[in-house]
Amino acid sequence: MAQDEYLSLNVEDPDETRARLALVKGRLAAHDVTLPPGRLARFERLSEAFAAKTLSPARAADRPRDLVELLEGNRDFHEVGAIVEHLLPPAPPADPVMFTKLKHVLGGAPLPSEDANPLARSTQFELYVAALCARGGLPVRFQEPDFVVTAAGVRLGIAASVPAARRSSALCAGHIAATEGAA
Repeated sequence: MAQDEYLSLNVEDPDETRARLALVKGRLAAHDVTLPPGRLARFERLSEAFAAKTLSPARAADRPRDLVELLEGNRDFHEVGAIVEHLLPPAPPADPVMFTKLKHVLGGAPLPSEDANPLARSTQFELYVAALCARGGLPVRFQEPDFVVTAAGVRLGIAASVPAARRSSALCAGHIAATEGAA
């Protein structure tokens, strides 16, 4: 993985993405879950097209929607990858609350602005925050509010919610344009 000295940019090469996809799909398969046809499965196809250079920002006019879906799918995949790597054990059983939420996360429209119900992405963010806590060495228990961690002997209840701006960046951009036009 290439990164700058300040760790602000992480770029996986196509082989790393394929390997991580295989790990995620393998771990899901160990729990009898397949990647449903949807946003993450579409990311897999689009990332292969990008790796083969048949999908490129240099030719954005050819497939603009695919590029937008690739970018959104890349973020989704890396969040789901962290969830699977840090919260889903290599073999069953898994925490039943987390497992139910993870199966729900795998659905959803390719773009947030197209989600009829934002619950899949909201739940994805909740599990992603829990995965980051687990990656940091904090034990995670799924209970109200969303999950509980213990840090330095202190139990912390965490409720994670997707900011409204992330749910619909198109609405936000439209609002900014309308505000600038009114000024």
